[in-house]
Amino acid sequence: MDLYLLTRPITGYDQAIGFVVCADNAVFARQIASEQCGDEGPAPWLDTDKSSCRTIGTNDNIIGEGVILRSFRHG
Repeated sequence: MDLYLLTRPITGYDQAIGFVVCADNAVFARQIASEQCGDEGPAPWLDTDKSSCRTIGTNDNIIGEGVILRSFRHG
């Protein structure tokens, strides 16, 4: 599994603005992030035009799949 950094532009409050996710691939990383969204809803995390997803490292099965870090803008 790899580690992915997902980010999106800040558009309001009570929204997730970024994640570090451990997943098998970028598509699955986006799906995991979309399940942990805030008021922005899942769509921006699944849309490659509204968020970015890049590999930032590898995981030698030390960490299980899922969200490692969530950046959330409270309002």
